[in-house]
Amino acid sequence: SVLHQSYENFEFLIIDNGSTDDTKHILEEYRDLDPRIHLTRFEDNKIGYRAVKFAANTATGEYITNIDSDDWFESDFLESMLTFVCENELDIAATGSYFVDEDGKLLGKRNLPNKLILPSAQFAESYPYYHAFYRTIWGKLVRTCIFQRYHYDDIQIKYGGDTYCAFLWLRAASRMGVTNQILHHYTIRKNSSSYLYDPARFDSDITLYHHAVDFLSSYGPVSSKNRKFITIVYANAIQDTLNVIANSSLAPVEKLLEYRH
Repeated sequence: SVLHQSYENFEFLIIDNGSTDDTKHILEEYRDLDPRIHLTRFEDNKIGYRAVKFAANTATGEYITNIDSDDWFESDFLESMLTFVCENELDIAATGSYFVDEDGKLLGKRNLPNKLILPSAQFAESYPYYHAFYRTIWGKLVRTCIFQRYHYDDIQIKYGGDTYCAFLWLRAASRMGVTNQILHHYTIRKNSSSYLYDPARFDSDITLYHHAVDFLSSYGPVSSKNRKFITIVYANAIQDTLNVIANSSLAPVEKLLEYRH
């Protein structure tokens, strides 16, 4: 889906994060066919901010976008998003997403009925309207100079790093927007890390809650509307964590200890 974009002037940074199947050779074949592909392989499979850090250190374009290996773009993703950011002088832009299962069946979608364009002075008051689109690093364009401002080695959060990074970028933005188009497809997998037990998950939810409060506080006192909104967001996150613990392979006593935590 990247190589079939209607806008063709891009560089495609592919990171092979320690694959153990035939991925390495398939990627090398694609690289040899298309000079826009810049392939990097790491022999060890390391979770964290490796891809984000690598892109920040390597990318030469004016904007950066991210796509996971099991997701795909509409063919006009780059063209539409670049038009959107240029016409509205945006530092960051997000698009809607279709959510599909591993068989390609549509499970739902996330989109706005109308375009949303905001200067930084309105980031706090409009927080509930764009939060869902800015809690991920995928499905958006970020101005490269903003992407490169941060040292990703300093980020300690283990779970929910997408949200942490996206709101770091937003702090540095003067204008942002969400288009009313749906240009991105996201695959939901049963073995995704979102559904796997991790002892750091609950602590990460708390960190993200305080990160949201700190973000909103940078624009003045946090309104009761926003306080209620983020409380609901992270109450739902805690509920998801409890469900993950319930479905984990932990022994009953270990589950009880996690519930108590």
